[in-house]
Amino acid sequence: MGNVTLVDTDRVIVSELEYIRNVSLLVDQQPIRTVQNYMIWRFMMSQVQYMPAKFRAIRQTFYQVFTGVRTASSRAVRCANYVNDNMGLAVSKLYIRNNFDKTARNEVT
Repeated sequence: MGNVTLVDTDRVIVSELEYIRNVSLLVDQQPIRTVQNYMIWRFMMSQVQYMPAKFRAIRQTFYQVFTGVRTASSRAVRCANYVNDNMGLAVSKLYIRNNFDKTARNEVT
């Protein structure tokens, strides 16, 4: 599976071994081109939110057909989520520094 070589001292934790086996069998049965297309599709869908509006509109049309969701989240919500996902601790520190008095911060610490 994946041409990975393990030695006796390697530790591998697999919580869903049956799932891994089944997915591996499914992938092995697919043409290489299908697997490549799927990988490109997943990558593009993860990046389209950062692309111009015409690409985001195509993604929204897909989601509307696929999930029934008619509207995309606002740009402000997407930007806030991006910042929170990528810099949550730094933003939290600034928020706490600016909105909590020093006594309360010291008590918590």
